[in-house]
Amino acid sequence: MGRFASHGGHHRAGCERGQRHRRRHHRRRRKGLQRRLFRWFVAAILLTSAAVGGVLWLVGDSSWARHRTKLENLAVRRIERVWDDPLERAVMVRDLEETLGIGVELRDRDGAVLFPAEPCDGHPHAVTLAERGQAVLCMPAHEVSVWRFVLSVLVAMVVLMALSGALARRLGRPFRELAAFADRLGDGELDARLEPRRRDPEAALLARTLNQMAERIGKQLADQKQLLAEASHELRTPLGHARILVEMLPDAEAETRAELEAELEEMDRLVGRLLARSRLDFEALERRPLDAGELARQALERAGIAADRLEVASPAPTVDADPTLLLRALANLVENAERHGAGLDRLTVAPSEDGVRFTVADRGPGPTGPTTAGGLGLGLPLVERIAEAHGGSLALRPREGGGALATLLIAPDETDFVE
Repeated sequence: MGRFASHGGHHRAGCERGQRHRRRHHRRRRKGLQRRLFRWFVAAILLTSAAVGGVLWLVGDSSWARHRTKLENLAVRRIERVWDDPLERAVMVRDLEETLGIGVELRDRDGAVLFPAEPCDGHPHAVTLAERGQAVLCMPAHEVSVWRFVLSVLVAMVVLMALSGALARRLGRPFRELAAFADRLGDGELDARLEPRRRDPEAALLARTLNQMAERIGKQLADQKQLLAEASHELRTPLGHARILVEMLPDAEAETRAELEAELEEMDRLVGRLLARSRLDFEALERRPLDAGELARQALERAGIAADRLEVASPAPTVDADPTLLLRALANLVENAERHGAGLDRLTVAPSEDGVRFTVADRGPGPTGPTTAGGLGLGLPLVERIAEAHGGSLALRPREGGGALATLLIAPDETDFVE
């Protein structure tokens, strides 16, 4: 163990916490998509409202100018018809003012006022009536209610924004369902399925395709787990037979038998590591309450080390773990201390606030550089993976007085935690 260095602190991000973190992250991203769609809709509404408002304003002014010209022509024609009759002329002026709102002041050719008008609040416009005189027309002002126009635009924008929000939610719903489906698959729920939408052919096609993919993945993993279980038995059986045959060799072949036993032990360790890695890859953990002290004794017994090197807190802690994987992790730590740390000095088992700690102390020179478990190839990367699969960590650090300490933390099983 003197060849490795500290892994750097204790990592407590368990599988369930990681899943909850991913779900929160995906929820934020799904809401972000809906917000982006809504913002684009609002931007489109604002630009459209500005363009339509400007066009209506310009068209309104042009339309009023044409209407005013028609009113002027009508008033001039009617005045010309009654110009020679003062009585009819006075009646016509009053009629124009009452019906069309046009004030009229009549003048003769010399500019003398023949028929006065009220002060003009609109747009006065002088019109020459052939050679008879002049009529000053007071056209009504074009009253445009700016506030009414703005209020109308705002009401329309609010209605369109509400519709845009509903449309954004509608468009984002397939993405939300797809993200939730991906979350469930990532959490190992291979029986999760998407419900095809009849009104959305593209989304229905995508749902069917993903459902088929999930079904194929589930079948492949089930087949691989079955293969793993069979391989575990098939690989162990010939090794057991080979050990029996080695033990039956005559004493004269003691040296050869010792070599064969060493090779078989090495093969057994390699097979154990391979099967442990496969179980981690397939997430085939079977956690249950275990006696941590008894598991540590089995690891020492497997390595041929006396039980007096073991220290277990009283009362003996219980650990929630997969027995096969945890035993493999402890065996790797003990083996590493024996081979590369000048021998195992102590294996300590003690409870802590965040789980159960297994600490292996060796007699080696201690860490020699800023390397991590992942770069050593001594079985420690497998130990680290086993620890993380149990929501724990592997911490490597120097030991006071020489040597090194490897602390394996196994966190409590939180699979029943409900967010």
